[in-house]
Amino acid sequence: MKLLVVNKLLINRGWQVIDKTSRMYLLSPDSQLRTERLIVLPSQNSVPVPTGTLEAIMRRAGQVKSTQPWHQAITNKGALHLTTERTGDHLWGRLDINGLLLIVRSTDTTCLITQVREILAALLADTIGDSCQLVESLHIEACQDMTEVWDLLRQIRGSYLADNSGVDLALVNQFIGGTAFPSAEQTCKLQKSIRELGQHLLQLAG
Repeated sequence: MKLLVVNKLLINRGWQVIDKTSRMYLLSPDSQLRTERLIVLPSQNSVPVPTGTLEAIMRRAGQVKSTQPWHQAITNKGALHLTTERTGDHLWGRLDINGLLLIVRSTDTTCLITQVREILAALLADTIGDSCQLVESLHIEACQDMTEVWDLLRQIRGSYLADNSGVDLALVNQFIGGTAFPSAEQTCKLQKSIRELGQHLLQLAG
């Protein structure tokens, strides 16, 4: 699902774009609630959002008011966890803390963390005097979301190979069970399907 569609879904759920730059969108149910409920998205509308990141956005969209404003929670945190998710040649990163979901996209973890620091400093500028110094003092630790990998691994069974190779499912199950063996043509089809699966897994694993 592309970011443009995600934006529309959020708006349909009562969120609104309260600020917009060439780099990001800021969305909140109400401009007065930006310190309590805020989603920050990259401005690349045509880019597909990876599975784990999309799920995080939808969870946040339905979340009720946080017990503590996110800017206060950040100042009380010793470390922040940036969840990364790979798709193609890019990494997505998300910081999920209290009412804030901050999402960035870049080519490597270092760039993601730099973006997060810059955006946090800008967001905190109105509420904290020296926001840059505070943000630079925060320890940001990266961890990886492997939702797409697990989803793909769940598909690795006879039906997946049958669908992708064009070989009958009953035959594939017999091959897996060792009660029958594929012909040369069937072997080529199955090997091609397995290679494509391996390439996909390597891409997701980064």
